Amino acid sequence: MVALVNLAYQASFHLALVTSLLSSLWLLFGLVSLLTMPLIPLLGLARYRLGEHTQGQLMSGFAIGLAITLAVFGGMALLP
Repeated sequence: MVALVNLAYQASFHLALVTSLLSSLWLLFGLVSLLTMPLIPLLGLARYRLGEHTQGQLMSGFAIGLAITLAVFGGMALLP
């Protein structure tokens, strides 16, 4: 999905991957995995400060990561 978006717009693949991974952990393990959620804005800030992405590219990467997670878990009927 990120590759298709990146044909027209350079979304942050790193942020999409980490967002999808950590939101999956949250859906599987609950509140204990919320301790890992600060990694998402930290990664976004690092990519922004390095000049690798704009704020819009980071937001689109975050949205893609959430969309992928919800699609996978919703398709498998695993959403709470």
